[in-house]
Amino acid sequence: MEYRINVWATRLGETEIANFAQAVTNRHVGEGPLTAEFERRFAELVGTRHAVAVPSGSAALMLAMLAAGIGPGCEVIVPAATWIATAHAAHLLGAKVVLADTEPGRPVLDPQAVERVLTARTRAIVPVHLGGRGADMDAILRLAQPRGIAVIEDACQALLSRQGAKALGGFGTMGCFSLGVAKLLTTGQGGMVVTDDDEVLARLKLAKLHGVKADGDWETYARPGMNFKFTDLAAAVGLAQLQVADERVAHVSAIHRRYSEGLAGHPDIQVCPIRLDEGEVPLWTEAQTANPVAVIAHLAKAGIQARRVHPPLNRAPHLDCPGPVPHATGQSETILVLPSGPAQPLANVDIVIERLWEYRR
Repeated sequence: MEYRINVWATRLGETEIANFAQAVTNRHVGEGPLTAEFERRFAELVGTRHAVAVPSGSAALMLAMLAAGIGPGCEVIVPAATWIATAHAAHLLGAKVVLADTEPGRPVLDPQAVERVLTARTRAIVPVHLGGRGADMDAILRLAQPRGIAVIEDACQALLSRQGAKALGGFGTMGCFSLGVAKLLTTGQGGMVVTDDDEVLARLKLAKLHGVKADGDWETYARPGMNFKFTDLAAAVGLAQLQVADERVAHVSAIHRRYSEGLAGHPDIQVCPIRLDEGEVPLWTEAQTANPVAVIAHLAKAGIQARRVHPPLNRAPHLDCPGPVPHATGQSETILVLPSGPAQPLANVDIVIERLWEYRR
């Protein structure tokens, strides 16, 4: 179906085109100096010492788990409300995925739920900062650090979101980011793993290239790994995107404020809160309603695309985690995503608000 207002809008402009063309002209194609520069500047952006570029956010999660030694016999705690890539990174490495429920009023990992499922086999906790909302990192670190458990932050939806003075993704052992199309900044596909730990960085670099050192020692197979290399072509686009980071943060925040103000008092639809004043950056704006399917259909009649959030992970039979997760389940059944994105015109947001006021159950 063709929509006149899509659920997501982003933009690549003249700077990205020029950077890409220059990379081709200079034969910077595979991973090389542009990738190294992109990694350095990305680490500066999020306030960590190191960043390692990879092909996707999913690859970032798997590389981080490889570096943390996740494999058979390990348990990895994952929130029940997240895109399934978070769980697959552990599952495909042979670890047992253990689901924990979300907070009652926010779709982020509940530390109390984490504490209930901790065991002697827990090797990693993966807080997911869904839609730019920060999980309670202080509480999660208090559970993990005394037990020697790795904390791998899934900040794929939370680039430039902050909690206090620190950017999300920078609290744990490692933080993972996505640079896919439906993200604040994009390289088309891409991701990053960030860390402050030199030893962790060394493990990341080894696992990124099949466990072989990148210094020319091709005869030593140091550890298991995969080809997680980036490209200078993508880095050229990413370097241009970094220039508009502040502008994009301001715009998606303005979209959220416009929806919140425009739908205030609506009898059937409430904008899901995000802590803008505390530094959270809303990747998109979500709304809660008793019947999201009906609201989506109502908007579709006006040529406006909206979508539901992902179902809870206890519905994935291959994860073998059938236990009840009532908060995550309730959130998945009542929340929808409204048209958003760093290139979504505010005029479109106003049209969506107008149409939503026409909706009645």
